[in-house]
Amino acid sequence: MRGPSKTNILAHRASWELQHGPIPQGQYVLHRCDVPSCVNPDHLFLGAQDANMADCAKKNRTAAGEGHGRAKFSDAQIDDVRWLRGLGLSCEAVAFTTGISLSHVYAVLSGHKRAKPNGHSQGR
Repeated sequence: MRGPSKTNILAHRASWELQHGPIPQGQYVLHRCDVPSCVNPDHLFLGAQDANMADCAKKNRTAAGEGHGRAKFSDAQIDDVRWLRGLGLSCEAVAFTTGISLSHVYAVLSGHKRAKPNGHSQGR
């Protein structure tokens, strides 16, 4: 289906508009059923982006750790950084041993990168 600007619109958004009318600006059409291809209007609801992200997090549908598309290191490597530092190695020694840059080692240890252990134990 094409919108007023002659661009394609997603099927679930078209379904919502056919059943309920225009989607208010700043609102998203979200799925109760978590099936992205579903177009059943009874399975759809409106929400802001923060509600969409909260719904994703609540249902564990967000990528984290090595499953995230931008992850540079495996969960095991991140666990190694924490484990080696816990043994008393300097950050420089941890970086050298793991092959991870010193700045990334600092970011992991300070909680700026991979603050949570991604379901893996922090120790060995």
